[in-house]
Amino acid sequence: ATARLADNDRPISVGREQLGDGRWNFSGEIADVVVTNAVLSGKPAGQPLKPETFDGKTTWRELPASKMGRTVSVAAWIKIAGADPVANYIVSKGEWNQAYSLGLSSGCLRWAINGTFVQTGKPLEKGRWLYVVGTYHEGALRIFVNGSDVTPGDASGATHTGDVQVVERRFEKNVMTPAGAACAARVVNSGES
Repeated sequence: ATARLADNDRPISVGREQLGDGRWNFSGEIADVVVTNAVLSGKPAGQPLKPETFDGKTTWRELPASKMGRTVSVAAWIKIAGADPVANYIVSKGEWNQAYSLGLSSGCLRWAINGTFVQTGKPLEKGRWLYVVGTYHEGALRIFVNGSDVTPGDASGATHTGDVQVVERRFEKNVMTPAGAACAARVVNSGES
């Protein structure tokens, strides 16, 4: 997937969406959040240190972050306690369709840049520590789980198992409805171009 990075001067929200009062919070534990302008490899660095518990309702924190230019990577250790049927945010730098965010959509890992995102087609395992990474570099988004690149295709043109979706959403009114986004979605499976 290709995307364009637009960043802002706000701090990062860890454990909730950064829209308004935050509608979707993370339920479980998050440890060792990294936000950098380097391209991360997706390989886990040791074991989770200093985990923080997030109740899925009210707990979250801010993390200072520099504005990113053409590259951004976000990584964290997560242990999922529960998955909301809509979303759970690990890290959010703005509304899901502005700036960038790494989170869950119905339990599936999702990495979003300005409304373009890649996401796993299957929910992540609950109750187990997982190392998750989203990278954005030269217009391309990639996602990793426990060191494995789960992005459809790679630089050599090889494709993965097809358990990842590339989704682009374009908002008509840039609003969310209780039933979901008021938008048209285009889903491209890993075997399609």
